[in-house]
Parts: sequence; C-alpha cells; structure tokens
Amino acid sequence: MLSYVCIKTPTKPIYPRLVTVAESAGLSESSVKRSVRTLETKGYITRISQDRGERTGNFLTRRTILSEKTLIFTGLLKEKKAYLNNDPEGPSKAGQMPTENLSPARPKTDLPPEFKLLPAIENELRSPTRKSNISTEGCPTKIRKSAHIPQDLQWLQEEYKIPAPVIFWAMKTAREAGTTLSAVALHIRERIRDAKDATRYLAGVIRNLAQGKNLWRTERPTSVQSADALGQQEKWRKQVEQQWGMGRVYTNHAGAWVRVISFDLVEIYQTDPADPVVKPRARKTLRQILPELETGIWTPKGEAQEKSPENSWETGLQMCRKTLKTCALSSGVVQS
Repeated sequence: MLSYVCIKTPTKPIYPRLVTVAESAGLSESSVKRSVRTLETKGYITRISQDRGERTGNFLTRRTILSEKTLIFTGLLKEKKAYLNNDPEGPSKAGQMPTENLSPARPKTDLPPEFKLLPAIENELRSPTRKSNISTEGCPTKIRKSAHIPQDLQWLQEEYKIPAPVIFWAMKTAREAGTTLSAVALHIRERIRDAKDATRYLAGVIRNLAQGKNLWRTERPTSVQSADALGQQEKWRKQVEQQWGMGRVYTNHAGAWVRVISFDLVEIYQTDPADPVVKPRARKTLRQILPELETGIWTPKGEAQEKSPENSWETGLQMCRKTLKTCALSSGVVQS
C-alpha cells in the first residue's frame, strides 16, 4: 500500500487496486481485502466510497487515504514539533509544575524505515494515456443496461437491437473523434434502417470515423449510374409506393400484420395495428417485402375476411346453387 504513495505529497489519496497489491505481495485477493478492512477499522487508512466516471459511467478505482499517524510512523510525513519535543500534551496547565521529560530523544542518525517502491507505478497511475481506470472490484455487467444509455440513443437498442456495449464503445470513439454518437446516428438513421446488420454497420461507420474518413457526412454514397437510370429508378419507386404504400395494412393470415407507410418504412406488428396502443415489433423497407406482396403472401386487410374458411365455404355453396340453376334452365325446368 505504501508503494503507491507519492513522497512529495503523501497526504493525497492513492489509487491501489487490490488485485495488483495481491499479485505484488504474493497473497490471495481475499487476504488483501481482509487486511485492508482491518487497517480501516483500526484507523490506519480511510477508504473513500467508489465513484463513477462522468463521461462513461464506469466505476473508478476506489481511493484510499493514509492517516496521519501512519505517515508519521512510516516516516513519510515530518513529525510534529510537539512530537519531537516529547510534549504531546501541549503547554503545562496553570497551577501544575512542569515535569521533566526523562525519555530519551530520538537520535538524528536514526533514519526512518525504507520501503521498496514499485518502479514507475506512480507515473503509471497518474499517466493521462492510461488505457483504463475501471476498478475490478465492481461487476462490469451492472452498468451494461439500457437504463444508462442516453435517451436520444435508446432507439438504437429498442428498434435495431444494438447491444449496449457497442453503443458505449461508439459513444467513446465518436467523442475521441471530435463529435458525438447522437450526431452520427442522426445522419445515418436511414442507412441503419436499410442495413442487413445494424450493429455491424454502425460499428463500421464509427471505426471509419475514428480513422478520419468522415463517411457519415454524405447523405448517399456516390453513384455511377446515369441521370436517366436514376430518374427511371425514382419513377419506379414512386409507382411502387402508390400501388402498395400510402398507409395500407396487409396480413399473412398467420398472426402478422404490416403497415406500408412509404417506400423506406414498413412497420411489422403482431396484432391488428388499428389499435393506437400497439407498437411495431420491427421495421423494414418496401423493397424487402415487395416479392411477398407480389406473390400474394401478404393480402390487404379488407380481403382478410373474404379468404377465411367460413367465407370460402359460403362462396362454394353459392356457386353450386348457381350451377344447379343454370342446368335446370337449360333443361327447361324452372325451379322456384
């Protein structure tokens, strides 16, 4: 524990990791924890409560302060004048004869005990380029919850199932690149929706951004198609959107419903979306479900009842009656 103390400022808090202390001392971590608890109980050290980082929310290494008597005993702090004069009681009280101190003074040649310091451990702890200062005492999974994700980024996890560790890593990397994840996600929101794997796409964009490429600033990648081809493609998109979109609702008769809002947004539901309380289960694009719409897997909401088994049986019965009536008319027999 003393190897972490700075000789120039021994009263400042130190940041010892119990795992590192156990490895250097050759003891188990439980033994070190028990010894630290004993020192704190007897007043040799003071353990400050563990804090979280302001930016990432990670647990910081717990700070420890050595008490004054520990510093005096180890020789890291200059002894008080009263202690050198062997007069801890201060000036003599009125009406009492000052007693002569017969205890021998400590010789000046008696040097304080020396402690072997770990090489460069202080510089390593104070280094600004240190990779991490997360304490190993706390469980890291406690902070990997969606409740700790900023409110303007929770849609990444709720809509596209991006894991929380990826979001925290992207926040840190974007901040180091001079921007924020909120600004990046706002510009690439449509492309995240179109991506097959939203997690890998977001990670790739943030990684390119950290390398200084700034690909997220362009709304669309550069196209090599001609102006006529782009015009025909845009015209086809509008026709498809007018034919299948405009807020129409479709069902596959298997407990799934879709609402086609536009060419770039199709909401998938587990129940009928007519209820305003129901929220979409997932989102896709019209291009992804267009083959199923054309093959008839998804049918409009109004035709759902017509294709039910009861309506099909009634339709078949009516066709039989029409056939019998036609046959009777052709044979000359009129039936009422």
